Amino acid sequence: MTAGQMTSEPRDVREGDVLNHLYQVRRFIARGGMGQVFEGVNINNEDERVAIKVILPHLARDPNVLAMFRKEARTLTRLSHPALVQYRTLAMEPQLGVFYIVTEYIDGRNLSDVLSTIEASPAQLLALIRTLAEGLAVAHSLGAIHRDISPDNIMLEGGRLERAKVIDFGIAKDLDAGSQTIVGDGFAGKLNYVAPEQLGDFGRQVGSWTDVYSLGLTILALINKRDVNMGGSLVDAVDKRRAGPDLTPVPAEVRPVLEAMLRPNPADRLRTMEDVIAAVGASGTSAAPVAQPAPTPPPAKAKAPPKPKSAATEGGEANQRKVLIGAGVAAAVVLLGGLGYVFSSGGDEAAEVATQGSGGR
Repeated sequence: MTAGQMTSEPRDVREGDVLNHLYQVRRFIARGGMGQVFEGVNINNEDERVAIKVILPHLARDPNVLAMFRKEARTLTRLSHPALVQYRTLAMEPQLGVFYIVTEYIDGRNLSDVLSTIEASPAQLLALIRTLAEGLAVAHSLGAIHRDISPDNIMLEGGRLERAKVIDFGIAKDLDAGSQTIVGDGFAGKLNYVAPEQLGDFGRQVGSWTDVYSLGLTILALINKRDVNMGGSLVDAVDKRRAGPDLTPVPAEVRPVLEAMLRPNPADRLRTMEDVIAAVGASGTSAAPVAQPAPTPPPAKAKAPPKPKSAATEGGEANQRKVLIGAGVAAAVVLLGGLGYVFSSGGDEAAEVATQGSGGR
């Protein structure tokens, strides 16, 4: 059976369905522009929770879409970095007649849901910029840009800023000239957070610099504790970008970095995520990890004083407390053995985000 052949007309996926004898659908999470997102589990290892994005039937029936799907699978399943959601597989379930994407399940909060409550110091903001830029640099090095960086495409694993992950690479665009993705070469992204070139300015040239701009607006939203006001009508959105966002609330330590990320003309903007990382390093402020409140100790019980710890024990505990921000590229991406991208025999793919416990795409 080829990728374009199905044994039946697509039907809605329901809780309890098992896809390709491997992933069981557990619960509905969200509905997005590409399809529906569910939480699922590997039936051979119930400790392996996953997010499953089921692609809309009209997209799954389009042979051009399926060809793009397979091409993107080769890129998405190679993404490997702590700041990027891990794609497991893209596949077709022949009995149900649906195509789907599988990613890791991120148990945490969506950044857009907690914008109003997060307090981040300049050092923590710079650390977040660096972490996300390092992850996106890996994606760009594989020839894919996101084009939809925004607070609702950033998940905070465990609700922690230093464990932020970029999700929803379903609209990634190959950097080769003339290439397309499953949403084509046209507009992709949310009006509040897209770059000027996505709205038709500056020759419509989309590249790594496009994600740079959107990441800058996402950080600005975090600073403002609310979504940026860069939308309205298309004309309003273009005019607001030409004028530039208000950076008055931005801490002095962070402002030079955001100013360089948010220049309207891509030629004047920081062009790559490596440029962003260098700008953070040149800011003169240590990009420190976000401090987490220490757990409240239980009430002390009357008992003999504990034996003093050895120096070796204390050193080991100290090492365990160190936090690694923006670690390098993670180990290899898991391709699930024989399933790989076997579109010809019913493979797999996963939606991006939904990787979350609350709020997906």
